Amino acid sequence: RTVVLKVRFGDFRTITRSLTLPEPLDEGRALAAVAGRLLDGVDPAPGVRLLGVSVSGLTEVAPSASGRSDGVQLRLDAETGGWTAATAAVDAIRGRFGDDSIVPATLAGPTGAPDAGIRVKRHGDQQWGPDS
Repeated sequence: RTVVLKVRFGDFRTITRSLTLPEPLDEGRALAAVAGRLLDGVDPAPGVRLLGVSVSGLTEVAPSASGRSDGVQLRLDAETGGWTAATAAVDAIRGRFGDDSIVPATLAGPTGAPDAGIRVKRHGDQQWGPDS
């Protein structure tokens, strides 16, 4: 239930900001919205060399303080509320057919191209960073 933002600046000064939510999140867009709100209070002018988001206090679906026990996504604002069903559908498809079964459209190659099909983005598949 706690979202933590870590920012390390060019001079290696590091700050963290955190927010503990009243109810758990289970949607990526809602998590990104919380992280964005934490980032709003940070001035990136000195230059940022590391930006990280972590979560802690993970829980199983349980009755909330409001008495809900249906595991309904906490709605932070209207922009993220509509993605709950889509996120659940993607999770169900990946659970049944594997992680490579459904991906963002940006990973699909052009139709008819020699490399047409789905490019799978794997953990560590990046130009730089801890797994490069």
